[in-house]
Amino acid sequence: MKGHGLTAAEAWPALLAAQNGWRLDNLACDGAGFLTVGDDSDCAETFAGLVAKAVALHPHTVIIEGSSNDFGESNSALLPETESQLAQLRLALPDAHIIGLSTVWGDTAVPEQLVDVDAQMHDAVTKVGGQFLDIGQPLGGHPDWMQSDDVHPTAAGQLAIYAAVQTAFYKAHLRG
Repeated sequence: MKGHGLTAAEAWPALLAAQNGWRLDNLACDGAGFLTVGDDSDCAETFAGLVAKAVALHPHTVIIEGSSNDFGESNSALLPETESQLAQLRLALPDAHIIGLSTVWGDTAVPEQLVDVDAQMHDAVTKVGGQFLDIGQPLGGHPDWMQSDDVHPTAAGQLAIYAAVQTAFYKAHLRG
């Protein structure tokens, strides 16, 4: 979500914020997930630490996305942590609009666990009165939209994700 390898302004959240006139505090962290600790050079914490940082900002809207960084973790461990972190968000931010997004994958075949991660995000967001948006797989079939690591989108890939998120917001009648 932060545009690894790109400028912050090229990341889809920055594009979305600029288009809609929103203030953006992008707390995304390379490698972080609900169970997976982010890179030491970035945040060195899981989503629990990022949730705490988000709460301290007192936002009106929180956008959280299922994380491919948690792929390989057991669903029986992942589901309660996903639910717990969304519940913490709601408890600390009772009036915030919480929006959960489906997990973005690259241009290769989508891993089976992605369906489970998205279902968990959907259920956890819905449980706390938030809104889940399935943005599809905007990078699918476009290897040229992936950086050389084949994990992170290029600026063109970020534009494709931005367009998918903006379209999902429009269809859900969400505005800033």
